[in-house]
Amino acid sequence: MVLPDEVLLLPLLYSLPDGLKDVNLTMGYSMRFTSVASFIYHLREAQSDIRSMRGETGYYHEKISALLSHPLVHVAIGSAKASEINGYINKNHRYVVTMEEIREHSVPL
Repeated sequence: MVLPDEVLLLPLLYSLPDGLKDVNLTMGYSMRFTSVASFIYHLREAQSDIRSMRGETGYYHEKISALLSHPLVHVAIGSAKASEINGYINKNHRYVVTMEEIREHSVPL
């Protein structure tokens, strides 16, 4: 049994039947250890350094590359597309990458 909140531990223990021999209780799994948390971290990092270039929103290449190497991005857009965008950034020595450039290279196959 997995308990998402430690407040539930005592009520659960008192509600267990008397004849029950073995119980495996697990307290909640902290969000900070999940891949979603690390994805949100990289997304926030990219958002924290937004730049405006000729009226377009741009992001530093390091932040976008870190985000593109995250496993959830590979699931969402595919490893090939993530590699293609990273390849474009590296090949063209892009310091700031605009949303339009990302959109151009992330169109589904």
